[in-house]
Amino acid sequence: MLTLKDLSDAKKLLKKVYAKGYDYYSPDQNSLSYELCTMSNTERSDAVEVMVMSLFDRSGQNTYKMGGLKKKYDL
Repeated sequence: MLTLKDLSDAKKLLKKVYAKGYDYYSPDQNSLSYELCTMSNTERSDAVEVMVMSLFDRSGQNTYKMGGLKKKYDL
C-alpha cells in the first residue's frame, strides 16, 4: 500500500532532481512519463487508474472500476 509518507518522499526526491535541471518528461528519458505529462489531469488519472487495475488483474487480484458491487477493489 502506498502512503502519504511515500508521496512525501517522492516529492522530496523530485525537488532535488528538478533543482539539478533533469527532465523526466522527455521522450528520450521515459516515453511513458512523457505521454502521461501531455494528458489533462483527468485523462492522466483515469489512465493511471486503469494501468494499476490491469496490473492488479494480471497478478491475480480481483479488481473493478468505480461503482462495481461484487469485487474486492475500487480504485
